[in-house]
Amino acid sequence: MRQVGACARLWTQTPPPEHTRTGLHIVPNGGIMRFMVEASKIPITVTFEPSGAEYVVESGDHLIIEWPNGPGGLLGSVEHSPDGLVIGEPGNGLSRIWRSSGEELSILG
Repeated sequence: MRQVGACARLWTQTPPPEHTRTGLHIVPNGGIMRFMVEASKIPITVTFEPSGAEYVVESGDHLIIEWPNGPGGLLGSVEHSPDGLVIGEPGNGLSRIWRSSGEELSILG
């Protein structure tokens, strides 16, 4: 089994604390949830379902994902597997994805 080196952080609209480098912190804020997927020592593939979009996050880099509150609420999923992470987006909402550089990759929904 290949080790996947990644962590996910969820936070409100303010940036996460700089010292927080690992773990999972969930803090939904009103109608938006933002979270970061960060590759630690090795690249990680992040797959978004149900769209099937895939992005490779290089070692030391991260993606920021934003979910707005939709009819089903903020309920989505993050699943860790030997091949990477699978992000199950909440239904009927628009998920937005950015690279660490600020480049917006996609609006899914």
